[in-house]
Amino acid sequence: MAINTDSTFPALNTTEAEEIVTELGRALDSHAEWTDKFRTMLVCRSKPKPTDLRDDSHKRTVFGKWYIAQANPNIRDHPGFAAVGENSERMHALARELAGCVRDGTDIKPAQYRAFVKSDDKFRKSLRKLLSEAWDFLRYTDPLTGVMTRTAMQKRLDEEQERVRRNSAVSASWIWTISRTSMTPTGTKPATRFSRRSPVTSNSTCGAMTRSFATAARNS
Repeated sequence: MAINTDSTFPALNTTEAEEIVTELGRALDSHAEWTDKFRTMLVCRSKPKPTDLRDDSHKRTVFGKWYIAQANPNIRDHPGFAAVGENSERMHALARELAGCVRDGTDIKPAQYRAFVKSDDKFRKSLRKLLSEAWDFLRYTDPLTGVMTRTAMQKRLDEEQERVRRNSAVSASWIWTISRTSMTPTGTKPATRFSRRSPVTSNSTCGAMTRSFATAARNS
């Protein structure tokens, strides 16, 4: 299994990552459907659903039931999963206040509605962050070998170069140069030579690392 170092998901294979993407995508869709119906209720001042007025309203939606019953450990044990639940509970508490105003026939204050919209946006972002991490795993992992793709490696090298430039720090990365010799007269396969160089200590060296990797990848 390969580890996606840009993610806080554990080591995943592509099948597990695809399952996470599917589940989180459905979770977002179910919340979007609830939001659309809830806002329609607010605008039309129609009768709120009883579940939206309950103290545990965040557990009564399709998303809430999915969240509580989540059995996939790769999702459940992710540090961001708890934040998603907290944001959902906070958002539904504000929604409950708005639903109460509609039920009682009182006006909704602009500040109340803005707080709900802001909380809903925070909730969506926390859920999309998990989805984005799973998508990145699929995008940057070769499905056959399970290792990082060239795109993923180049991304990490670019990030390291930027870190060194920004902080003038010494990088712990080592440069591995891959070179091929010319074909021999007998037609044998070209030899591949690996050489280990010094750690990256400057912007110019880090840039050389990036160029070296790109050249090796193109010629391999």
